[in-house]
Amino acid sequence: MADIQSSAPETNSRRPARRAVRIDMTPMVDLAFLLLTFFVLTAELSKDKTMEVTFPKKADNTMLVNEGGALTLIPDGSGKNIFWYRGKFEVNMHLSSVTVSKDQLNTVLAESKKEAEAKGEKLFVIIKPSEKAKYGTVIDVIDALRLQELNSYAITTISPIETATLLKNGGN
Repeated sequence: MADIQSSAPETNSRRPARRAVRIDMTPMVDLAFLLLTFFVLTAELSKDKTMEVTFPKKADNTMLVNEGGALTLIPDGSGKNIFWYRGKFEVNMHLSSVTVSKDQLNTVLAESKKEAEAKGEKLFVIIKPSEKAKYGTVIDVIDALRLQELNSYAITTISPIETATLLKNGGN
């Protein structure tokens, strides 16, 4: 708060008496520390979370996967649909699709995991994003895999035949 202290007026002076003004800086310092604390805490809480992805050492290595334990997910360019099939790809096959919502994708993953376990195999997921697929959609797929505790997956390129089949099934 500001205080005004008055001194005794001089009688011989033409000027009015000067009053000393004292400004209390405590509230301003309190506000500065509150703002500093707020920004430090919000900066600490808003740090990006990263996900570790292990890449193979050699790109020319191929990995063989049992047909019964393979699930292929193909995120399309709309960012709304994920096409999928189990087992080996066949020309002109019908691709099933789910929306990117976590519930539908988790259902497909859980059913595929149970089916593979019933055959005595471990489920291996192959993610083949289309050329127009959005980065966020691929991350959503990886998040869903982590939620289902499926740690065996690979991200690879989509073949031209699979792209043509994707277009026939309504994807882009």
